[in-house]
Amino acid sequence: STLLLVTLGETLQYVRQFEAADSQLAAVGRQDPTQIATWLVGGSNRYLTLGTVSVSEAVAALDRAEALGANVAETRVNIGLRAGDSSVYERGVSGLPEDHVSDGQFTWRPIELGRARWAFISNDTDAQREYATRGAGRIESWLQDNPDDDRAWQELGIARALAGDTAGATAASDRGVELEPFDRDFLRAVRQLAGRVQVLALVGRSDEAFEILDAMVDLPSGDFSTPYLLGSMPLLRPLRSDPRWEPLMERLAEPLPRPAG
Repeated sequence: STLLLVTLGETLQYVRQFEAADSQLAAVGRQDPTQIATWLVGGSNRYLTLGTVSVSEAVAALDRAEALGANVAETRVNIGLRAGDSSVYERGVSGLPEDHVSDGQFTWRPIELGRARWAFISNDTDAQREYATRGAGRIESWLQDNPDDDRAWQELGIARALAGDTAGATAASDRGVELEPFDRDFLRAVRQLAGRVQVLALVGRSDEAFEILDAMVDLPSGDFSTPYLLGSMPLLRPLRSDPRWEPLMERLAEPLPRPAG
């Protein structure tokens, strides 16, 4: 398996670098609370990744960042989706243009797909499928000119799954994984697998989803780093009632072993 190309020691080193950077930025904030980056860390990393602060504390941190001139709309959307908080989500969406695309290192996601996610959380199947279909169309247009964009392929898989297109969802997801092998960019490949697990959960292929989760819990990185980060992913809801879910969360919560040397 390509998973074996990455050593546990290398993975743990990455995780601890993230934790160290988070601590250093927090220390900077205590010395100079006007630093925007510090408040962004307080509002996003500590809630989205670690779950160590409440939604209200995370939002307060983002309010400080926004008051200092930062654009935190996307982060509000992400927190709203993770927390299932409509007021936080809608405030974030209101700060984004109607044709907005989240275009980052690991993501190419049109705003319609975010709305489809919220409809899924709200159990509004009609809105979910409508927004997902519109989002899929925008992603497909992008892929016509950018056929090797692995980020967009995985998002297309999620969009099609939310739209009810099982075959199209898995085909798109397969393509995203093929385009980003572990031996080229580990963290990006991990993000691809996170998207893949969501697609599998949505289309009812839970055995395959848990096969990936079992492997990645032993190499905790990216979306598989903490129980909170993985457990609060809204599209994994179909897996949470499975008897394999809680033991998985318990394994992920175990202290990381220290690599030798």
